Amino acid sequence: IESYYKLYKKGELSEKEAKEKTKLIIRNLRFDNCYFWITNIKEPSYQLIMHPTMPEFKEKTKDNPIFLCVKAVEFGKDKKIIFKKKKNIFKVISQITKKSKEGFIYYEWFKPLPEGGVTKEFYPKLSYIKLFEPWQWVIGIGIYIDDIKAEMWKDVFKISFFIFLGFIFLIILFIVVMQDFTNSINKIVKIVKKAKEGSFDEKIDIERKDEIGEITKALNEFIKEYEKFTWFEKIFYTTEIPVALITKDYKFIDCNEAAVKLFKYKSKEEFLKEKKFTPWELSPPFQPDGRNSIEKAKEMVRIAFKKGYNKFEWMHRSKTGKDFPVEVTLIPIVYKGEERLYCVWRDLSKEKELYTLSITDPLTQIYNRRYFISSLENEIERVKRGASPFSLIMADIDRFKNINDTFGHAVGDKVLVEMVKLFKRRLRKIDIICRWGGEEFLILLPQTPVNKATIVAENLRKSLENMYIPEIKGHITASFGVIEYCPGDTVESLTKRVDVMMYKAKSEGRNCVRSTDKCE
Repeated sequence: IESYYKLYKKGELSEKEAKEKTKLIIRNLRFDNCYFWITNIKEPSYQLIMHPTMPEFKEKTKDNPIFLCVKAVEFGKDKKIIFKKKKNIFKVISQITKKSKEGFIYYEWFKPLPEGGVTKEFYPKLSYIKLFEPWQWVIGIGIYIDDIKAEMWKDVFKISFFIFLGFIFLIILFIVVMQDFTNSINKIVKIVKKAKEGSFDEKIDIERKDEIGEITKALNEFIKEYEKFTWFEKIFYTTEIPVALITKDYKFIDCNEAAVKLFKYKSKEEFLKEKKFTPWELSPPFQPDGRNSIEKAKEMVRIAFKKGYNKFEWMHRSKTGKDFPVEVTLIPIVYKGEERLYCVWRDLSKEKELYTLSITDPLTQIYNRRYFISSLENEIERVKRGASPFSLIMADIDRFKNINDTFGHAVGDKVLVEMVKLFKRRLRKIDIICRWGGEEFLILLPQTPVNKATIVAENLRKSLENMYIPEIKGHITASFGVIEYCPGDTVESLTKRVDVMMYKAKSEGRNCVRSTDKCE
């Protein structure tokens, strides 16, 4: 079927030609008294489309009483159903293949006669069915239960013509054959029970060329796939790492309890919302990089399906409305015959919090010296690659020691905090301010020449001079130094040069700005 389907997809055959050739080949396939048949399950027109011994059944509608013949089915994850009343074979086949694409059905059916035609009576039959999805065909192959019995009794009748010893030998042989058949069935039952209990160490070791051998082969393949499925579900539902499954149309269809806790929901049912939740519904409208969450989420999913893997940072929003950072890993998998994304979350909240603490001055809540040095080094490298030059401002509060000595260190801390708030209101988002030490502050102004940086410093100086501080019942001032990056500058040379300018402002009367455009 797949061979002719590929020829059709390549354009070498029309779909009709491919189907007819397929049916012709399958119609002539035989082994013993077994044959293949094909059913179309494409609703609403499902019907028997190829039967090698009963072609006249093709014309019968799916509602014909002869198709009410199914007694039991077995499919999927140990699902076995015995019907009180016989069911329509087409409907049963359609239901089985939609759920698991393959399975077993036990039913009663006409039996081909050696001289042609079929019996009027129904005979018990067991068939294995499997779905060929592109054409919505179900291919079946089965055995008549009485054929198995007849095959065994045939040997008995042959041996019965021998003498009494032959008769005794026949009895012994019959017992051996029955024991072998029973042993085979017992082996199958034993291994299947173990698989059901979660033990997959053994396979059904039966070498036969009959229906039992075929069933054994099919069951071994099924158990192998079932083992993968079972282990995946054990890991998925029991791991303490938050995980979920996402469809190609961006919807969450399953998750574990760790994911429910991560997003602060009461239950998995509430979290999944009847499988309608999408990643952006669990996120703020925009991500930290400014991108729209819907557009970025769709792009991340597409990348994962295209490249087979995608890891990135994301900002989610819990049910309580709190935003929290995570690392997301998306891995495409095939689960229950469908393409899915295996989504793994790693909560970065504590890491981000610890990182923020490590780069932040605890009093003023601006960057500390270590972070500023790292930023300054990055800015130097950026300028070396051809970016516009930057400038540095150093500010030092005038006579700050007198404030501490007169009003106490608590008031001194309050003065530092208020000064920082003022500076932050008057600086750009791209500017970086840090507490360099004590009452000294450094400001990095990217893409800013020294003449413009001097204007910024002067505005800061005037604003600070005019700010009234109730705790000291007065005002404070600061001295400012301003420099611009020069080729060959390092962090040490830059901070040294701006420090020189700041102390020049101190020595020339305080509460002023001193700058230089020279690189000596």
